[in-house]
Amino acid sequence: MCSPRLAGWHSIFFINVPIGVVIVALAVHLFTPDRGLGAGADLLGAFLVTSGLMLLVYTINKADERGWG
Repeated sequence: MCSPRLAGWHSIFFINVPIGVVIVALAVHLFTPDRGLGAGADLLGAFLVTSGLMLLVYTINKADERGWG
């Protein structure tokens, strides 16, 4: 016999709430206004990594139609 259902399958999405709270608390603690990102932000690197990953996903999706060669 099955045990009574305590919560529906929708309840699995609430695991994100405590994780989000912990991340926000850490961000407030670690990223103080005096530290900031400053020179540590590599905008060109972020753009290149994002572009490369987008190109990789596009290539994998289109490989069926056009082939790898």
